[in-house]
Amino acid sequence: MTTCSNQSDGGFDQLFGSTVARSIEGAAVRESVGARPRSALERDQQPPRVLIFSTGQRVLVDRPVVLGRSPKPTTESNQTSPRLVTLNGPLLSRQHAEIRIDRWQTIIDDLNSVNGTEVTIPGEPTRRLQPGLPISLVVGTRVDLASEVSFVLEEVA
Repeated sequence: MTTCSNQSDGGFDQLFGSTVARSIEGAAVRESVGARPRSALERDQQPPRVLIFSTGQRVLVDRPVVLGRSPKPTTESNQTSPRLVTLNGPLLSRQHAEIRIDRWQTIIDDLNSVNGTEVTIPGEPTRRLQPGLPISLVVGTRVDLASEVSFVLEEVA
C-alpha cells in the first residue's frame, strides 16, 4: 500500500500543501463533476452526424445510408434497416455509395459505381474511391458522387 504523509518534513507538503493519506487501491477515476454518467453504448458511438447535400437535402447518419438513383439495402446494411436516399442524375449509379457508422468512425464505400466517388478530407488532396476499399470520413469532408451531386459531413448542432 502506498501512502502520502501528512507530516511537514520540508519536502512534499511545502510544495503542495497538506495531503491526506490514501492508498492507490482506494483511488478512483471519475468523470467531471456534474456530468451525467454515460452508458457504454454512448461511449462507443460518435456524436450524431448529418450529410448536407448540394441539393439542399439533409440526411441524418444514425444508421447505414445507401445513396443512388434507385438504392437498395446492401449486404453490409442488412443488419440494420438502412436509410435509402434517392438522388437524381443520369451519371449516378443505381447503387452508388454507402455511408455507415463503426463506433467513432463514419465510413464511406463506393458500391462499384460507374462514374465514381471522390472524397476530399480537410487538409488532404482529393482522392477517388476504389470500390470495396472503404475509408473513414471526418467532419468537414466533401464527397462528390459522379461529379453530379455532392455532400459535406457535419456534426449535428
